[in-house]
Amino acid sequence: RLIAREKRYIEKYLEKCGIKFFPSAANYYLLKVADAGELVVRLRNKGILVRDCSNFRALDNSYVRIAVKSRNHNKMLMKELSELCAG
Repeated sequence: RLIAREKRYIEKYLEKCGIKFFPSAANYYLLKVADAGELVVRLRNKGILVRDCSNFRALDNSYVRIAVKSRNHNKMLMKELSELCAG
């Protein structure tokens, strides 16, 4: 139930920010962004680790994978993603 609740929270935020994501039955999401490498570095500098998927077969440098975690961790990630999308 915790993961399902957090997935709904994340999906709502991603939709609000206009970030394309792919639905998932697992506890992570694949996001399509302008530049995954830049996003990964910017988030890492904030202490948030996400997976650059540019080396996955059939994906390019516009894909990143995020994990569903606790509400506090998810809030931190969503805050940073929304700030990056706004600016």
